[in-house]
Amino acid sequence: MASYPKEPPAYMAAFPPLDNDLKTAKGPSKPSKLPDRLTTQRNSLLQRLYYFIFLLLLKAFFSTIIFLTRLPYIKDYLPAQPFAASAKPPTFTKTYAIRPGLETRVFVPSAYNTESGRPLPLYLSIHGGGYAFCSARFDDEFAHPFANKNNILVISLSYRSSPFHRFPSQIHDLVAVILEILSDSTLPIDRDRVAIGGFSCGANLALAVSQVLKSTYADTNLIKGVVAFYPVCNYTTPLSVQLASRPEDSGSDPLALVMGVLAWGYLQQGAELTDPLVSTALAERTMLPNKIFVVGCELDLMCHDAQVMAERFAGMENKSSMNGINGALNGAVNGEAKAEVVGEAGWQRNGVRWEMVLDQPHGFDQTPTSRSNGYVVRRRATRLRDDVGQWLVKEAWG
Repeated sequence: MASYPKEPPAYMAAFPPLDNDLKTAKGPSKPSKLPDRLTTQRNSLLQRLYYFIFLLLLKAFFSTIIFLTRLPYIKDYLPAQPFAASAKPPTFTKTYAIRPGLETRVFVPSAYNTESGRPLPLYLSIHGGGYAFCSARFDDEFAHPFANKNNILVISLSYRSSPFHRFPSQIHDLVAVILEILSDSTLPIDRDRVAIGGFSCGANLALAVSQVLKSTYADTNLIKGVVAFYPVCNYTTPLSVQLASRPEDSGSDPLALVMGVLAWGYLQQGAELTDPLVSTALAERTMLPNKIFVVGCELDLMCHDAQVMAERFAGMENKSSMNGINGALNGAVNGEAKAEVVGEAGWQRNGVRWEMVLDQPHGFDQTPTSRSNGYVVRRRATRLRDDVGQWLVKEAWG
């Protein structure tokens, strides 16, 4: 496990830590509220042109890498996704008239008897990629084994990508398609057991979509649980603070190089960063499903944001510490029950589960890696995904 600095770096003093409700900052003398409208900065025309070209080049680069890793012969000499061998095609694909350009990839467990007509629990999966890269197909390596191992229906969702489509287009796409899926009588869905989840920015979208569905269909409680794998969750945290929250011996984080351009591609100029559909860590707990599973990667610059979010949703009294689960365990005061310690480095309390994957970077289970490291990653990621599956069955749908 990586070690953490005993004290935050000196320059973090410019960014006082947020308290539990993430609305006020505690400075050296008295609390001061964040601006009611904390928005994206306004960029010059030249800056916008630079970001636009840079983002298009990034999209082209990642698309080429993904294409090459799937070619016979060539892929054997390139780093591959840890679970590339598990990437089987879906049982079938569908599109809906409300979004004809967006493919849904449906994975029916192999043990399912289609003649029985028995409804299956549904897990809706949203891919990552900085809102700009990848597609639902990228998550085939997750969806196929996840459906079979847990005997559930898994549907991978698509959404329009940035920079040509920006917030809240992705949320609108997903909500529209999800409502079509839930009303589709040809799918064997148990509508009392529906959960949603995503990876990286897909986790942000899963949390945002959950809020929209909860506000629109408050009486029906459509979504029973949400899983956020290493989420993008708080755009109000400066990059310098995110970097300072990482273990001191963790080296550089490549995400730092592209965070700005990805945020620019997703958020329009003047977008409100405190909007809970943008910074989902600021969401009201009552606007989310009853059960929440948050996963962070220890070496990820966004891990601390995710941990603070999980503790806030769990109703912790003390803000997050920088040393694993201590913040959660010390959060039990005034007679409240302590969090239950679970998993490798996690806890569970008030319907919220937090799990930190030690010594791993953002997207560790989906990022192409060397063959030698692939075994280690697969072992740890398999255990994590198994835990998520059991949590869905026993907690979210139990």
